Amino acid sequence: MKAFAAQARAETMMTLRRGESLLLAIVIPVAALAGFSSVHILATGSAKPVDFLTPGILALAVMSTSLVNVSIATGFERYYGVLKRLGTTPLGRGRLIAAKTVAVLAVEVIQAVVLVGVGLALGWHAALPAGVGSALEAILAGLLATMSLAALGLLMAGTLSAYLILGLANGLWFLLLLVSGMFAPLTKLPAGLRTFSEGLPSTALAQVFRHTLSSGAPVGAGPWVVLCVWVAVAGAAARAFFRWE
Repeated sequence: MKAFAAQARAETMMTLRRGESLLLAIVIPVAALAGFSSVHILATGSAKPVDFLTPGILALAVMSTSLVNVSIATGFERYYGVLKRLGTTPLGRGRLIAAKTVAVLAVEVIQAVVLVGVGLALGWHAALPAGVGSALEAILAGLLATMSLAALGLLMAGTLSAYLILGLANGLWFLLLLVSGMFAPLTKLPAGLRTFSEGLPSTALAQVFRHTLSSGAPVGAGPWVVLCVWVAVAGAAARAFFRWE
């Protein structure tokens, strides 16, 4: 337990000290929320873009930290032999994955505080219409999405070369941004692409956030099933295929 706690603390501090991580995790989401909330160039289907965009940007922040930051940082740690040295300690593969996930959650708490504050300052008046229950649902969805996306990031980091991960992670970030309903309703997508998108954890997270944090409408079972399946499958794959070197 001490090894796990020490590693989780070290992972959190290293993430917060990396300028590129903070750029992707906080600066870009805040800039996107402030910029696109001020202009009506996105087909959000909402009279106030900020009401649609704030939950979507929160989902984007989770994806940026749990998938992109984890995969790239861990991939280069593997490339430079850092993970090989960790492999000689009692930490173990499972506790390393758990420690990195805890570090991601710590950064996401900071992201949520900043983005919710910016959203409210921009006039996001529909936050938490159903009260505490909606907040708990949003937190659970964020936790499940973090677990699944971080597991995917670690799977990439533990199986692919660092420079391949660098390109692939950024490409995935851009692709998921476009098709996950973060900046525009899923109804704007072609039918086939919409069906594909609804099976993604990033889309499920954006849907839950939007229902619980803005519209107050019932979420439905679909996004929850998607998140739980991805947690199970991605987590098992990361544990099975992650390699120290």
